[in-house]
This record gives sequence, structure tokens and C-alpha cells, in this order.
Amino acid sequence: MGAVPDAAGSRLIGRLNETKALVGVLAQAALGHPGAMVIHGEAGVGKTRLVKEVCAGVLGEGYEVLWGSCVHFGAASLSYAPMVSALDRWASQADRMVAAEVFADAEELTALLPSIGVRASAEVPGTVLSWIDTVLLRLARRAPTVLVVDDLQWADAASLDALAYLIAGFGVQRLAVIVTIRLEERPEGSPLHTWLADVRRLPGVSELTLERLDAQETAEQIASLLPSPASEEYMADVHRWSRGNAYLTELIVRNASAGLRRVPADPPQALREAVSARWHTLSRPAREVTRLLAVGGRPVSFERLAVVAKVALPSVSGLPALLREALDAGVLRLAGDRTYWFWHPLLAEVLLDALDPAEAAPMHAAYAGELEAVVNRSPFLAADLATHHEAAGQLDAAFRWSLAAADYAAHLRATAELSRHLTRACSLWDQVSPQVRGESDRLALLSRAANAAEAIGDYDTANDLLGTALELVDRGRDPLTASTLLVAWTRVDWGHSPGQYWYRPEMRTAIELTESSPDSPERALALARLAQAQCWDDDADPDDAVDSRGNRLPGLAAADDALATAQRSGSPLARAHALTAHAMVTRRDPASNSLAELEEAYTLASSADATWIAETAIWWVNRLTDDGRLADAAEVARRASADALSAGSSHYGYFLAAHGASLLIDLGRWEEARELLRPALAAGSAGVTGAFARCDAAWLAVRAGRVSEARRHLERIAEIVRPDFTGVPITAVTVEVMLAERQPDLALDYLDRRWPLHLKDLDIGGLDPLMTWGATIVADLAERARDRGDVAGIAAAVRALDALVSRRAALPGARFTNGSGKDHPRRVLEARFAAEALRCTGGPGQAVAWRQVRDRASMAGLVWDEAIASWRLGRALLAEGAAGAAAEALRASHAIARQLQAQPLCEDVESLARTAHISLDQVDAIPALTPSRGTPTPLAVLTDREREVLSLLVAGRSNGEIARDLFISPKTVSVHVSNILHKTGTTSRVEAAAWAKRMSEGADA
Repeated sequence: MGAVPDAAGSRLIGRLNETKALVGVLAQAALGHPGAMVIHGEAGVGKTRLVKEVCAGVLGEGYEVLWGSCVHFGAASLSYAPMVSALDRWASQADRMVAAEVFADAEELTALLPSIGVRASAEVPGTVLSWIDTVLLRLARRAPTVLVVDDLQWADAASLDALAYLIAGFGVQRLAVIVTIRLEERPEGSPLHTWLADVRRLPGVSELTLERLDAQETAEQIASLLPSPASEEYMADVHRWSRGNAYLTELIVRNASAGLRRVPADPPQALREAVSARWHTLSRPAREVTRLLAVGGRPVSFERLAVVAKVALPSVSGLPALLREALDAGVLRLAGDRTYWFWHPLLAEVLLDALDPAEAAPMHAAYAGELEAVVNRSPFLAADLATHHEAAGQLDAAFRWSLAAADYAAHLRATAELSRHLTRACSLWDQVSPQVRGESDRLALLSRAANAAEAIGDYDTANDLLGTALELVDRGRDPLTASTLLVAWTRVDWGHSPGQYWYRPEMRTAIELTESSPDSPERALALARLAQAQCWDDDADPDDAVDSRGNRLPGLAAADDALATAQRSGSPLARAHALTAHAMVTRRDPASNSLAELEEAYTLASSADATWIAETAIWWVNRLTDDGRLADAAEVARRASADALSAGSSHYGYFLAAHGASLLIDLGRWEEARELLRPALAAGSAGVTGAFARCDAAWLAVRAGRVSEARRHLERIAEIVRPDFTGVPITAVTVEVMLAERQPDLALDYLDRRWPLHLKDLDIGGLDPLMTWGATIVADLAERARDRGDVAGIAAAVRALDALVSRRAALPGARFTNGSGKDHPRRVLEARFAAEALRCTGGPGQAVAWRQVRDRASMAGLVWDEAIASWRLGRALLAEGAAGAAAEALRASHAIARQLQAQPLCEDVESLARTAHISLDQVDAIPALTPSRGTPTPLAVLTDREREVLSLLVAGRSNGEIARDLFISPKTVSVHVSNILHKTGTTSRVEAAAWAKRMSEGADA
């Protein structure tokens, strides 16, 4: 079984409700209902103690408990540190055969586990996250498993992603995840804010906050700590001093004399003073050793501490005795075999903050010297080395190790750490000696750092780095580099300030900088970006070309020039840029070759950076969508997402995943969509990427009937993008959620407010989906009014429909067309709008209209639209008296809804079917069922036609429905039913159907 560190101790005081909640999460996990509990509280309030108590209690019940802790160490971090330490602790104690099964084929992960052996040469290509998930699932199959991550406020970005990935993947595994987080350790800009905002909206996640103990609970704690009763005054003093913080109470009371009536000293005025109280009782040499340990930043082995102490504290001797003194005083604890850390990590912070930088510098230098001797065996220590060298004032070494740490982070695909290390190297540049910088190119370093920041969606940092590069570059001496930086800056500044889409003046400047090099890749790139700017802005220029249908093609001249320049340059990447721009400009020209251009561009870009992988893929996906090739578009998005992530860009990789998931949702492949979305949601992506992923998640939730979850996703979207943002389908999914909440009035008001924003930011064709949603809203309003006999309400809904039509008619261009002339989802939107308009007005021909929606949706592969249309068709047919055809439509809708697990639609169809006395059971043929031995079954007494009739009886069909299905008269059906009853010895249709099921099941057995 697992192990809970330091599980023994004094009795846990209070926390009955919290214990019950936590035990409940673990009990549900054991039943195959995974869950996560996030426990908040200030330092010392008892979060860790509560978790230890509960976990220790379940060890005897067959649970595996894996315990990992995060450590605070400046800006340095070890990727996946708590998960690695938890798995390593388990592996070191597990049976060898069991461990071998659990870690089978997980070389990328086991390379990081000291108990198995860190191998510096091992390849760790970015699959650590998935292997952590796989290994934990294997453990959970063996026994209910609890993963504890203590002090999450210090977790590295990779660990946050891994935890969220685990939680987002909850299904039926026997897994519980428990994390503790300090309330006071959340500075502005901390990634924990985003992580919490995203994770708390995932299913299965619960939270609790540990408050301080009240006076009575503090008194109980004091009684458990003292050998004899204390006075009421003493207990009151302690509670007033600690304010109910369990750790401060223990620090005050521990080793106090018996019979105390008052706290003997003035109470400290701040938490840090209280925490350091016990430390001040140590001898001076012991205090120096503990301060040296604090500088280490994480639990340190005796061997390492001994080497460092010889250098940093040459006058201190008797290290084992000094460590024993600190252990006995309750300042330190054993964190492993001969490995030491503080009884409470807050003390390490207190000591570090109180340490003068000049006094700390030699200690950091000593650690750096010791770590350099082992870093070749443990390359992950490069991050610690960079931090120690910087704190020691050894900036040349800090710069060098920052670059090494960046290289290792790139090897692990830990892009957030890569960005941090490169950004630090950039900040150190001016303070580093020229000899260390050597031939390093500052502009290249700034560009690399900017690319890393952009790859994780940190546009602010990327914008600043590229701004610095643009200030440094000499445009006269190096115009091509200046042009390239300017192009990159415009792309990043768009992410920095979404809505300011493109930059024609800057693009023209970038082109002017390349005039002396007319055949350069840089010129092709600048021309390509100008073409895209002109196309996106869609401003009318006198020299705009037109396509074969007379439609303007803004940017075509620049795109043609870019292609020609790229051809002359011989650069594959330049050609990729130019092809993408040309395909974007000509995407709606039916005579264009844009699909082939995009496919070639993607092949070329895939060997380059993730930015162009993403940009080319996005236009490729859009182009395929325009042609109605949704399945192909989804596969391109899935492939491009994987390629972008492999290239190190979580930001673009997750954006493409969200794009692909959106298509898969339309195609009715919801489980695939959830799996594709899972990493993006786990990573807590912000900005456009986060909003897109949350839209998809909200759609899946609302259609599955989890409306409150969908609403939480919408709340998160409002936190990460500005209110007027329209770049992803926020409006449509919000309307659907409002309709699911039975609030069409609010939905109409919301759509009216959003329409001008879409009109400003999107091309006219982008308003078509909103037209259809508007028609759905007013149709719901009209139906509600009819149900209430509200004539005025009906008229108001029809007026709203007319206003919607008039608003669109005032705009240029035909509705529901993208100019390609090919079948695509807009034809479904067009049919839906017409059908919803008829539903609003109550006009004739609704069944015909909904049949057209169903047929077009089926042809386009839009499974959800087909299900909705079939349900609406069934309603319309029932209103027309065509019960048989209505039954067929409702069964088709119900089958799709069940397959998708779309509970609200299932309930709507089932309710309608009950009202109309229609059975939704699907017809399963009853076979002859003659065993191989040749012994006839009871069903063999029936003729083939009678077995067909019996199949339909089993499905609950009426005689009239059976007649229609088999193309025979109702009278003939009645004769067959009578024969079936006689031959089977039953007296009713119900008995005959039950008999048939029993016979069929018996034969199958």
C-alpha cells in the first residue's frame, strides 16, 4: 500500500465536516466515481494534517496513497516535481514485479525517478504528462488510488497542467486527487489563479476552505499537546495570539511548562515572528545550518548538505549533532532517508527573507559548486544552478545555466519553463561579460524568447521582447532582420491587443526594408503578411483584383508578388508563407487551387516553427469547412494540433484542438471532441484559445443536460476575454445555454446586443449562424405565447423575426453563402432558418421544411442538427396527423440522442412519443435460431412473415405501423397476430412479445 508521511501525531482537533467531505471523495473514488478535492487555507491552519489523517485512515482499507509535495525555490522549478516525487516514493516501496508492471514502457517517466535511476542520456520527448496519467490509471485499476499534492501554490507549470489533465480525464477510474493550497501564496499574475478558475469548473471537483479553529477547538488542541491542564487564561492567551492557527498554537505550546497561567512573553505581531520563535532557541551553529538548508530551497540530503557546509560554513563542525538539535526542537523533520527539511516550510521562507543578500551569496555559491559536480547526471538541476548563481552574484554562470536550463526545458517540451529561463537570460544580457556571451546573438536570443512566450500565449512578454529587439536592430545595417522582427511584432501585438487585427503601415515598412533584397525570403514574408492584412481588413482598393464571378479579391496583388518572390528566394518556409497568403486571398474563388496550395504550405511549414504550422492549418481547416468536408477538416485540425504541440507550442496546439473539437461536436463525435479538448482545458488556456475551448466544453455540457456546468464555462470565458470579443462562437453557445434555461426573452435581448459587435468584427457571412439562432429564439417565444393563448406575444415574436430579416437585408451579399458555390454547412443554416421562421409564424409546410433540414444535415454529416431536425419533423408530422411518419422521425432522433448521451433531447423526444402513444424501441429482427445440432427452437414454428410481424410487436408497433412497414394491409397484420398467439400459446400481443424475448435470449445463451 501507499505511505503517508508523518501520519502519526496528536489527535486531529475539530474538522468533522471537512473530514466527512474528504472521506466522501475517497469513498466515491473507490466505487469508480473519481473526484478531486482542493483544500484551501492559510499557512499552518492544518490542511496537510487533515489530509494525512484521512489518508492514514484509508491505508488499511486497500487504498494506495501517493504523496507529493511542491517546494518553493525562487524562479526555479523541476517539471512535474510533485508527481515525480510521489511516484518515486511509491516505486521505492512497491514490490518489484508490481512496479515493473505499472511502469512498463514508461521510459520517459522512469528516467526522472531517482529510485529507478536518472539517466542523463534518456530521451524525454514531451510524453511525461501522458505517462503520468497512464501510470496512475494502472495503479487505480489495481486498487483505489489517492494522489496528494501538498502546497500546490509552488507547483511548476508542467505539474499544474498534469494535475488538470488528470482531473479533466475523470471517467470511471478509481482515483482521487487531493491538493492543498495556501490562501496567502497567490501573488498577482500567479498561474494558480488561472488553474483554479479552470479546474473548479470541471466535473467531479469540489473545494473546501479550512478556517481557523475557534476558541473551544484551540482549547482542545492545547489540551492534547500539554501533559497537564492549562488555565483558561493561558488558553485564551494562546488563542488570541495564534488567532486559531493550529500551527502557531503548536509552536507556542510545544514544550511549555506545566501549570502555566499566561503566555510568558509578549505575543508576536506577525506570522513570521511566531514561526521563527522556535528557531531562535537553537544554538548559533544550528541556526546557521538551518539557514543554509533554507537557501537550498528544497529538501536536502545529508551528503549534499555536508559538502555545501564545508564551503559555506567552514567554522561550523559537528553537522550530525546540529541537525539532531534542530530535529529535537521541532524546527526540522526528516523528509526521507537522511534528507532534511523544515517542520513547516514557512520557516524556510522566514529565514530566507531575513537573510541579507550579501550574507546569502556565499551559501548560494556553495550550492552552485556542489550541484555543478552532479548536473551532468541530473540535467534538471540546471534550473537550480541558474538560480543559485544569480543569487550568488555570479551572473556569467547564471546566464550560462539559464540557457542550459532552457535547453533542458525544450527537451522536455516544458514550454512555460523554457520561456521563463530564456526571459531571465535576456534580462541578464547587459550584466554578463562579453567573453561569456561570446558569439551569441542578442537579437536571436530575444527572438527565441519571444517565440517561447508566444508559444504559451504570453503575448505581453513576447510583445516586450520583440519591442526591445526592434529598438536594438540597426535598420540601416540589417534591414532584413528588422523586417522579420517587424512582421513578428505585428503578429504578437495582435495577440497582445486582440481586435486590432492587422497593420498595413507596418507591413509596408517591412516591405520597404527589403527593397535592396528583392529576392529574399524576408521580402516574401512581408508581402505575404500584407496580403493577409488586406484580405482580413477587406478594405476596398482601386487595384483589387476580381475572381471568376466578379467578386473582389483584396490582397491578391501582394499575394502573387509574395509567391513569385518566394520562388526566386528558394526558401521552403518563404514559399509556405506565400502559399498560405495566396490561398487565404483566393479561398472563395471557385476557380482557385487554394486547397492544394494549403496542403503544400502545411507540408513545408511542418518542418519549421509552430506559428506557421498553426496559421496554415487554420486556413486549411476553414477552406475544407467551406467545401462541406467537415470530417477532413477535423482530421487536419487534430493532426495540426499534435504537430504544434510537438513543436513546443501549447497555445497554438490547444487552439487547433479547440477548432477540431468544434467540428467533431457538429459531426456527433462527442467523445473524440472531449478527448481532444481535455489537454486544452487542463492547461487552463487563456485568451482566444481558452475562450474557444470553453465554448466547446459549454456546448458539450448543455447538450448533455449539464446546464450549470455550461454556465460555469461561460463565466470563465467572461474572465479571460474582453466583453465585446467575437472571435469564437461565444454568442451562439450563450444563446443555446439561455434557451436550455428556458429564457428566450433574455436570449433575444442578448443577441440584439451582440449583433453590432459581430457586424463590426466579422465578415457579413459570419452573421448567418446568428440569423439562424435568432430565428430559433423567436420561434420559441412564439410557441410559448401560443401555449398561453397570448396573441400579443405571438405578434411580438413575429415582429422580432421581421426585424431580424430586415436587419440582414440591409447588409450586402446574399445570405447563407460563402461564394464558393459548393455544398457546405451554410445550406443547413439556410434550411434551419426557413424552418424556424415557419415555426415562429405557425405557417403551413413545417414538416416539409424540417425534412429539408434533416436531409441537408444528414448529407453534410451534421449529426446534432439532424437529430434536432428529426425531432422537430416528428412534431410537425404529428400536427399534420401523419403518425407513422412521425414515429419514424422520432425514433431516428431518439437513437442519435441516446448515442450522444444528449439527455435533454432524449427527454423531449420521449415526452412527445408518450403523448402520441408511439414506441421508440428500435426493431430488432427475431432470427430463426436453429442450433447447430439441428434441434428446432420454439420460434421455428412461425413462418418468416410471422417472425417479421413478431419483431415489430416486440418493438411496440401498432397494427397500422406494422402494415406500413411491411407494405401489407392492417387486416393481414391482424391475421398474422392471431396465428402468432395460437402458435405460441399466448393470449395477447404483450405476452407474445415477452415470450419472443425470452426465447431469443435463451437461444443466444
